Amino acid sequence: MRVLVVDDSAFMRKVISRIIEAAPELEVAGVAKNGREGVEMAQRLRPDLITLDIEMPELDGLGALRQIRLKCRDHAPGVVMCSSLTTEGSVEALRALRLGAADVIAKDPATVTSGASGFAEELLGKLREVGAE
Repeated sequence: MRVLVVDDSAFMRKVISRIIEAAPELEVAGVAKNGREGVEMAQRLRPDLITLDIEMPELDGLGALRQIRLKCRDHAPGVVMCSSLTTEGSVEALRALRLGAADVIAKDPATVTSGASGFAEELLGKLREVGAE
């Protein structure tokens, strides 16, 4: 399955890309640094899955999600929102799910930078689950 990674943080793009590339059934189709670029790449690259941050310049993740749902209907990629704002039950997580995200994962910088495998395992689990649907 091909995954598009959309995040304004170069560090997080690299971390998420490495996690995805370590899974034999997943590959990084592309990386985008903001929502506008993410929408354009989703249309052009037609990925199976997208990881999408919420807080980004030019077009935030929720706005990008709306546009991806409209402009990519013919191939409808599964979207996993990956943000520090998408803790379980948060307003942003619920909003993302209402807008069509398949799932959400909290991107806790402390967990991600500590090298703990919990974030990686959870992300891969969610991507596999969404990709199987």
